[in-house]
Amino acid sequence: MRIRTQRGAALLALVLITVLGLIAFLVSDLVRHNPKRVAERSANEKLGQAREALIGHASRAWCAGTGNQALPYLPCPSGIDGQAPASCPGTAINRLPWSTIGTGPLTDAAGECFWFERGGTTAVVYAPGAAEGGQSRNPAAGGLCSSGSQASFLELGVPTSNDIRLTITESDIPKPTACRPPGGPGVPGNGNPACQAARDVFLSYLVFSPSPGANNCRTTGNNYRQECIDAAAAINNASPACSSQCVNAANAAMSAACRQNFQGASCRNIETDFGGC
Repeated sequence: MRIRTQRGAALLALVLITVLGLIAFLVSDLVRHNPKRVAERSANEKLGQAREALIGHASRAWCAGTGNQALPYLPCPSGIDGQAPASCPGTAINRLPWSTIGTGPLTDAAGECFWFERGGTTAVVYAPGAAEGGQSRNPAAGGLCSSGSQASFLELGVPTSNDIRLTITESDIPKPTACRPPGGPGVPGNGNPACQAARDVFLSYLVFSPSPGANNCRTTGNNYRQECIDAAAAINNASPACSSQCVNAANAAMSAACRQNFQGASCRNIETDFGGC
């Protein structure tokens, strides 16, 4: 009788453990597939992408500038076209300048374009989420982003807001220590100002970038940044004033073999070869 009782208790415990495990699995699965959580994960991934592109832009601009602080080198917020204006107030908020930083349009799970705030001490990228309360938005008419006032998208300072944000501080942007590799040997054309100016455009995207080893002249698909296209044309058009070493580096950087990264045999010496410009 005692043995049967023990077996019954063990079976009951096993059933209880199985049921609890099943409940835990179902709860975990519900949390994982909760629409709000899914939206947050998607937004956070794209916010991280925007952050890296903004930091890369600021680093390149800082490299070519003379200021002691990095945040002023972040691009200005843009309109819905994604093109950052040349100047803006010390604190400005509008859409993320996706065209200027080369990410392409970035939207959250609600299909809304990201917003960007550039301030004196911090910068913030926002995923506004779906409209809430009295917010009124005009759906995009043939465009990418809905139109409307800032208040129609962001609830700044509201704890219960559905805005998802990512902050960039001064310390997040690495101070440039060397914006270009050392000059190469005294090859023909080495030191030519026109060649060096075009070369520096390449180096700002290829060497001093948030993704070392990646070809950041590439934007999406098989497309390249216009700055890199113009720089390659300038180097080729200036030949032979620009050395063959410099021309080869520019053409390799724009080639299909080096489109993604510089791991291929024909891509590994690009940085060194640009030293001959």
